[in-house]
Amino acid sequence: MSYPVMIRPDEALSLVLGHTSHTAVESIRLSEAAGRFLARPLCADRDYPPFDRAMMDGFAVSLRDRGRTCRVTAEVAAGDPLPEPLEPGCAVQIMTGAACPPGTNVVLPIEQAVMEGDLLRLPDDLIAGKHIARAGSECRAGQKLLQAGARLSPLAIANLATCGRAIAEVFALPKVTLISTGNELVDAAVTPQSTQIRDSTSPMLGAFLELAAVRYHTVQGAPDDPHALHAAVEEAASGSDVVIFTGGVSAGKHDYLPQALLEAGAEIVFHKVRQKPGKPLLLASLAGRLIFGLPGNPLSAHLGFHRYILAALRQMQGADPAPLTAQALLNEELTPDRRRTRFVLARWQDAEITPISCKGSADIYSVAGANAYLRIDPEDKSKEAGTLVRFELTGGV
Repeated sequence: MSYPVMIRPDEALSLVLGHTSHTAVESIRLSEAAGRFLARPLCADRDYPPFDRAMMDGFAVSLRDRGRTCRVTAEVAAGDPLPEPLEPGCAVQIMTGAACPPGTNVVLPIEQAVMEGDLLRLPDDLIAGKHIARAGSECRAGQKLLQAGARLSPLAIANLATCGRAIAEVFALPKVTLISTGNELVDAAVTPQSTQIRDSTSPMLGAFLELAAVRYHTVQGAPDDPHALHAAVEEAASGSDVVIFTGGVSAGKHDYLPQALLEAGAEIVFHKVRQKPGKPLLLASLAGRLIFGLPGNPLSAHLGFHRYILAALRQMQGADPAPLTAQALLNEELTPDRRRTRFVLARWQDAEITPISCKGSADIYSVAGANAYLRIDPEDKSKEAGTLVRFELTGGV
């Protein structure tokens, strides 16, 4: 069976997103909705504010009475019924958030009020509309306030509550299974033997998944054995939207994952991307589930998650799959590799960004403080120090 090999990064991302479908829609309480992605747009159910609202404690008055003395005839607090219209020569004491009496042009702050018994002396320089939020001035009935795919921040949840949405319709959290492969790997709590190493890639990807707010579980590492991998593929795909394998995906004698996927009935969408790090990246599909094969080296897996898996997880929930980007001045020269696209971990601080040199895709030590990726394509010119460059914030930042 043939499939694309050694494709460009943007083609790989396009194939990932082309195979990614939305998760189901579910209804949850607002108290559970923070960080979730809205499945239906939110439109205002009425004008806001729904009445002319006082923005200060003070007195509701009419411009016709400026420079005159008015009698304070009533008091209105927030939540009181709509008061009677203002009569000529009269003022109403009003509290912040209360409905202004019809005919109110100005709310005079209490700090500026000059009282003589129950009489209020108005200044000559009253300004129409001062300290009043007019009905519909914030938004109109039917106005779209939140798009489908919006992540529900505390302010977004305040909008839902204001518009009467006590229940939020959101995309279900993707279910993800993470499986590491490699006979040389042991858990972080284990003292490794001389030829073993502790598995750092699985905890790193687990942290990514925690920050991505999905439902996931980690399977104890699968051995470098074709039969065990075949079984792991079938079991993981049966209960997950996304399965992530690390290791076993390159071209070595014991890299069994591609063959195990084919034997399990999966379609391999592509294998190997013209990028550094992370060339052996693989995407497969099985019964509508996405299966990613990431290289075992931590930095290769880091890029694979940041650029491809995180995009898929966001699109599953109706969100924009594109990463957050910003611009800064490059601190050091960045040179292209004429054979493939380079994604360089970097440290962004204030208005400057510094590429971080590392000793290979297993060197997690040099890049521990990285928070961004710089991209340079084979056809690009070298980017000199002092150049304004665009960069991607790493997933989870």
